[in-house]
Amino acid sequence: MNTIYGLIGMLGLGTGFALANDTTTLNNQDHSVVLDLRRDVAWTDNAFWLMTQADNIQPFITLFEHRNSVVPLQILTHDTVPHWCELANDPEVCDDAGIPGSWEQQADPLLCLTLSDYPTLASRLPETETLCLKFSGDFDYPEGQPEPDLFASYTATIGNIQRSQNETQVADLPVRLSLKHTRSLARLSHRCFGETCVGDLSAPKQNSMQKNVQKHSSSTTTQPQQWQWLSGDTSCGYLRHPDWPEGMTAMQHNGRIVRFDVSGSSPALTESGVGLGDSAAAVKSRYEQPLVSQEHEYLGAFGGYLTAWSERDDSPEQYSEKDSEHDSKHSSEHDSEKGSEKNAAGIRFVYNNEAGVTEIYAGNRAILLVEGCH
Repeated sequence: MNTIYGLIGMLGLGTGFALANDTTTLNNQDHSVVLDLRRDVAWTDNAFWLMTQADNIQPFITLFEHRNSVVPLQILTHDTVPHWCELANDPEVCDDAGIPGSWEQQADPLLCLTLSDYPTLASRLPETETLCLKFSGDFDYPEGQPEPDLFASYTATIGNIQRSQNETQVADLPVRLSLKHTRSLARLSHRCFGETCVGDLSAPKQNSMQKNVQKHSSSTTTQPQQWQWLSGDTSCGYLRHPDWPEGMTAMQHNGRIVRFDVSGSSPALTESGVGLGDSAAAVKSRYEQPLVSQEHEYLGAFGGYLTAWSERDDSPEQYSEKDSEHDSKHSSEHDSEKGSEKNAAGIRFVYNNEAGVTEIYAGNRAILLVEGCH
């Protein structure tokens, strides 16, 4: 495979040129900078390369603005990283899709981006073509984790811009990491998120924020879990587990989990790698089977629903005939044939044409409900 060194340039490692300092320190954990490196990052022959959309550049702007500061930084990584030629297969520089890399390939990885793709950041670094985050310290990656995604929390010491004398168009922003804690992060399937699945028992009492809940299994043993009760009542309501990522909740109906909801700014991904903000076209590209497409209940042609149904329908029946009538009144006008089967499980993506995917539902036929429990 042809080298792409000429495409991205040599990365400067020297010191010297410095821009104006910003000595602000972020101390509130609620204002942590979050770098989600599980998607839109590619491996080149000498660095990792950011290939995300311009509207996702804010974390890099925040790190740039807090040069010479200490910030709380959260990084999400996946165990393998596709090759640059897989995501941007330019025939002039790529013979094939390349070989996937891993974060382990460099103990102190470089993450680079082409500034011409990000005008907001480019305006702050004139006469610069490439900006690289030069990580050092305790960078962690999901080696040997039970899930391929890793959520790592750091204290990050941000340095100042460094340039080498030979590569003045390349700027390095040193980021020294001190690892605080990590946890594996599951991906959402049609029926499960981690160890919690559709059909599991849920019995928190109304008006109680935290109660012990027994996890249903096919065996006679149960194990207690701590849940947070959010809204509704025992007939239909919402709860979440404190270990779940932000924006992940579960709908329970008559004492059992029937649906998982992903909303807000949640970093949760489906098993196919779809997350909030993805376009409808990106969702379709992730699934081999045809998706059921429907117009949005309220946005009409300005949005819609894309639903992928599982080929295996072995989940327990959750709804009575009365519940089915309730579904028909509160779900989209049209159903898929697969979704009408009593044990169907699927994933539904709610999107609008401007913001992309705004919500994700996974579970049984409860994913068809438009207004939650009601």
